[in-house]
Amino acid sequence: MNFKIISASVFRNPVYMEMYSRTARFDTFITARAFTHKPTCSYADAGFFSKGPKDTLTCFDCGGEISNWQNQDPWLEHAKWFGFCPFLIKAKGQHFIGSAVNLRKGLVHNAETGQLVATPKLEMIFPKRVLLARQTC
Repeated sequence: MNFKIISASVFRNPVYMEMYSRTARFDTFITARAFTHKPTCSYADAGFFSKGPKDTLTCFDCGGEISNWQNQDPWLEHAKWFGFCPFLIKAKGQHFIGSAVNLRKGLVHNAETGQLVATPKLEMIFPKRVLLARQTC
């Protein structure tokens, strides 16, 4: 998976204001037929849109780009790599983002001991309903 940070400022308008609406983001997947991961609405819900024929997706708000998707959860990947994104912070909150960042680092918070420990299965960190949210449009 590749990623690129376009802007790190949280005190500004979205980088791609024209993609503010979910419908505008979703429509980009219709024209970018090369993006074969389904359902594309989950990527639009997570703030991503497609700029072209490859599988590189861009967040309308922070401008972060992720490519080489392999059916990962778009919210989780957004949080892992672009935890500063204002849209993501508002939609998912700091706890979700913190857990995703720790997951990227290979760590999770153990509720019993209060310490960070090596990552167990993904389903133990994020309930299945969170990982599979909005799988249909």
